[in-house]
Amino acid sequence: MTTRRERILSRMEEILSSLGYTFLRNKADVVESKCPYIIQLDGDETSANPEDTSPSNKRSPSAPQVMLLDPGIWIVEKEGISNPGTVLNEKRDEVLEALFSDSELLGLLHNLGIRYEGCATAFRAGRHLTGEMGLNVTLAYVHRII
Repeated sequence: MTTRRERILSRMEEILSSLGYTFLRNKADVVESKCPYIIQLDGDETSANPEDTSPSNKRSPSAPQVMLLDPGIWIVEKEGISNPGTVLNEKRDEVLEALFSDSELLGLLHNLGIRYEGCATAFRAGRHLTGEMGLNVTLAYVHRII
């Protein structure tokens, strides 16, 4: 049986890979000629209610728990494009709109729990600028151990 976490990450993969860019999941083997890329990293998860896991909590260990999934999404542009910041900003909005408007993804989440946390850019100096932007999103879902 596929876990809820994997179903969410797989749905994200379907959404992001449909945007028309070279797509990678959990890999960073970027080939310049195949840019632009969208790279999805499965990322970490934490409990939405850390007190639920405290030994002093009387909650049943098998009770459902709300988890916060923090996958990484990277947009990588090729060298030498003009206005890399503008291009990355446009792609950021395209990615976010695709994720936030997908009813199947939203249906897998707890209370439609998806939040945009911000982004980080990484411009590397060289002969040309290569633009990269990492998007931070958090998705809440219910995890049932048993």
